[in-house]
Amino acid sequence: MKSLIKFVLLSMFLFIPLISYADKTSKEDMKSICVTEFAKNNSKSSDPDAYKTYTDSVCTCLADKVGGVDVSDNDISVATAKCMGSSLLSQTLANLQSDNTTLSADSIETACNKEWSIVPNTNGNKACGCFGKKVMELDKSKMSDDEWNAKIDSIASSCMGGG
Repeated sequence: MKSLIKFVLLSMFLFIPLISYADKTSKEDMKSICVTEFAKNNSKSSDPDAYKTYTDSVCTCLADKVGGVDVSDNDISVATAKCMGSSLLSQTLANLQSDNTTLSADSIETACNKEWSIVPNTNGNKACGCFGKKVMELDKSKMSDDEWNAKIDSIASSCMGGG
């Protein structure tokens, strides 16, 4: 629970500047502001290139969710948690697939914690254990890509405390 609280506080710290812009900012400007805020921590990351990829994914997601529409501070916080979780889980699964790793709750949790370690000032995340358990409940062979992606986003949101 401490790591989730730390994550939420870190998320809020990273996105404080976004809150004042969100209700009047286009998607393109929102993404640019987001990338700029994340970039401030790039040099602190254990893997700056992976962190930059993660940043782009999170900021694209955030811009799609809240850019160009009126949103509250809470909307920004919830969207941030959802986007960070979705990006983390998607990258974890992509890496496992490219490594031809057999999916299991443990392999997902381990890979997730490795992915999470690229984000500065964090020491793993309890959401990774939740990701592993919930992903293993899915049967990808019975879903379209869109259905799979929607389920992954839902799991990420649920595990990150975003609903």
